[in-house]
Amino acid sequence: AEAGSSSTSANNLINNLPDSIKEQLSSAAVEHIRAEGAKLFETGKNILAAGQASPWHLQTLCFVGGFALCTTGCLGFINILNALSFVVNPPAFFIELYLIFFGFITMVVEMPPVKVGLISKPLDRFKNDIHQWCKFLTLLSGRGCFYIFQGTLALAQWTFVNFILGAYMFFVGLLCLATAYNTKKKMTDVKIQMKNLGGESDELMMKSKFDEFDADGSGTINTSELGALVNSFGVNLTRDELAHAMQTLDSNKSGWIEYNEFAEWFKATNFNQFV
Repeated sequence: AEAGSSSTSANNLINNLPDSIKEQLSSAAVEHIRAEGAKLFETGKNILAAGQASPWHLQTLCFVGGFALCTTGCLGFINILNALSFVVNPPAFFIELYLIFFGFITMVVEMPPVKVGLISKPLDRFKNDIHQWCKFLTLLSGRGCFYIFQGTLALAQWTFVNFILGAYMFFVGLLCLATAYNTKKKMTDVKIQMKNLGGESDELMMKSKFDEFDADGSGTINTSELGALVNSFGVNLTRDELAHAMQTLDSNKSGWIEYNEFAEWFKATNFNQFV
C-alpha cells in the first residue's frame, strides 16, 4: 500500500510540474536514450570488427558452428528419445531434428574442397545440389540469414549449451552479413574509380588493368593478384572480404578470375552482386 501511494505521489508531482520543465525532462530522456543507443551500436560495430579481424577464417567459424549444431542436435535427440519427452514436448523433438539437418547442411556448404578418393565426388555433387535447390546459400548474405535463423532455433531450446551455441550462430550470421556488406561497398568503390579512369575506352582500360595485375601472365587473376589490384585503388579488403570477392567474381568456380568474368563484373549495372 505504501509503495502504491508513493508511486501515486510521484505521478502527481510530475503532473503538477510546469509544461516547460516537462518538455525539458522529456527531451533529456530522449537524448539519454539516443546516447545509449549510439553506444550500443558502436559496441556492436567493435564486436563485429573484432570478429572480422580474428585469425580464424569466417568459413572455418561457420563450419565449426555447423558441426557443433549437428553434434548437440544428435545428443539432444537421443536424450529426448530416452526420456520419451517427445510425447510431452513434440516441438523440442522437431527442433532437434532441424538443428541436425541444418547443421549438416552448414558443414557441407562451408566445407573446403575435399580431395579424398570416394568422398570428394559425392560431397561435391551434394553441395552442387544444395546450391541448385537453395540459391540463397550461394550468397554470403543468404548464408548469414540462414545462420541467424539456426541461432534462434537453438536459443528456443532454452538450455545452457543451446543458448551458447545459438548466440554463437547468431554472431557468425551477423559476421557474414557485415562481410558481404563491406565487400559490396569496397568493390563498388573500386568499380567507380576504374570507370573514372576509363575515359573514352573502358574496354582498353579494363584490359590494361587486368594484364597489369596478371603477374604470372596466365591470362587469369588469382586471389593475391585481385588483392593487389584492389589495393592499387587505395581500398583494403580483409581476408574474408577478399575471399568473398574472389568467389563472387569467379562465376564458373574455376578458382581464378578470367578476363571475361572480370569484364562482366565491371560492366554490370547491378551493384548488389556481393550481397
